Amino acid sequence: MSKHHFVPQLILRRFRSTSKEFFYFNIEKPDDLIVNRNTRSVFYQRGLNTLSNKSESREQQFAARLETPFNQLLDQIEQVLFSKSVLDLSDDDRALIASFFYYQYRRRPSIVDELMSDPRRIELDQAEVDALKFTSKALLSDDQNDRDYLHDLRAVLLVHMNPEVVKDIIKTGVCFVRNSTDQPFIVGSRPICHVAFKANDTLVRERYLVERFVFPVSARWSILIGPVELDRRVLEITNNSEVRLINKKIALQSTMIGGPRRSDIEVLAKAMLASERLGDGKESPAPK
Repeated sequence: MSKHHFVPQLILRRFRSTSKEFFYFNIEKPDDLIVNRNTRSVFYQRGLNTLSNKSESREQQFAARLETPFNQLLDQIEQVLFSKSVLDLSDDDRALIASFFYYQYRRRPSIVDELMSDPRRIELDQAEVDALKFTSKALLSDDQNDRDYLHDLRAVLLVHMNPEVVKDIIKTGVCFVRNSTDQPFIVGSRPICHVAFKANDTLVRERYLVERFVFPVSARWSILIGPVELDRRVLEITNNSEVRLINKKIALQSTMIGGPRRSDIEVLAKAMLASERLGDGKESPAPK
């Protein structure tokens, strides 16, 4: 079965060092050495997005419809991000960012289990609510048909985006945060987090404490959803501690992390293991 990356290659490659190094830790394999890994060999599950009858691959659909254009948009933004204070975004650009953001939030393998434990954590439409009514029994079953049902339900949840949520993301505004420190961002198996941090507005030279959903898309910059009054603005982090704050938040909600520096991943791996022992890992709320 094919490898399906729940964090896509277009994101993972942007967290490699200048010498193409990517250091990786999986809390489910805590004794494995933290070594340089090929990004194709991590953050994946075989057959994750293929229906149980093998008739249709969701991964192929989304690679064509979202990943390729999103990768092109990231390339365009990177060309001007460190020289501009306000970015030009078309309506199509906004829709693409909002759709990919929502898609990536749902892409994790554990989405069905999490929705069943607290369905209010994410906006559902009626079709999804109806589908989840039948899922409690399947979660407790050893029957292969029930397991296939759960697998397919996740694939359906992945592609069946609630358009109202995407519209809300667009209305909230899109900002960009460039990392001007020597502390790189890391990526996690749940790469979007809700966190409060301090950043400078590069247009009016003001400093803000922002508490929003943050999606680091490379070691050097992130996408920020809102606030609407800062729409299209470029913010800047100049303090290493703010980057470390975001990195720790991502690490503690993830089972896998990766980044360009071994030392960062080693420190965060220890924090993840300590958090697991204490049972105090916190989940980010769902985007509204």
